Amino acid sequence: MKNSLIVENQLRDLMVKVWKLNMKPEEIPDREDMLEKLGVNSVDVLELLIHIEKEFNMEINDDDLNAELVNSIGSLANYIVKQRESN
Repeated sequence: MKNSLIVENQLRDLMVKVWKLNMKPEEIPDREDMLEKLGVNSVDVLELLIHIEKEFNMEINDDDLNAELVNSIGSLANYIVKQRESN
């Protein structure tokens, strides 16, 4: 749980940086309509995923890419933590 919260904070920081959001990281909502509320599109999501792979030194499996993975910060954080634990 603690690792997941740390990763969530790192993801929020990364989202602000990559998407050049005009908000503080802690203002990013963690809910299913997060992407819509932030006004990001599929290209923005791909850009974020590339940065996640670099930042966390991991590879996101193509088979794992789906709407559920990227629909919230929590789901992304849980995925990253699980990938780290399995390696």
